[in-house]
Amino acid sequence: MATGTMDTYTLFRWALSVLFGLLGCWIMLMNFTMVYMWYARRKHSSQIPLVGGGLAFLGLSVCPLPQVQKLAWIPLAVDIGYLVATLTFGFASMLLRRLFKGKKDDSEPRI
Repeated sequence: MATGTMDTYTLFRWALSVLFGLLGCWIMLMNFTMVYMWYARRKHSSQIPLVGGGLAFLGLSVCPLPQVQKLAWIPLAVDIGYLVATLTFGFASMLLRRLFKGKKDDSEPRI
């Protein structure tokens, strides 16, 4: 391999990285736009949660640069679907803890 040329595998990884990264960022932007439309105008539309962040994560993960691969988790944290899913899980776990906090075990005999 001559100096200054890319092998096919590296070129393929760059192509996948750009394709998945751009597609994921576009879907994330559309999700944010839909959430804004809901808040501002109460206009409902469907979202694709976690797909944009997942595609951008995949794009950054296959990038040939190790510095970029270390930052692959950021699109998942930024994606609105991930945020909604995390908040929902957190609130559900807090609610379940409160519901079952006062329950006593029935196996102990009462006097």
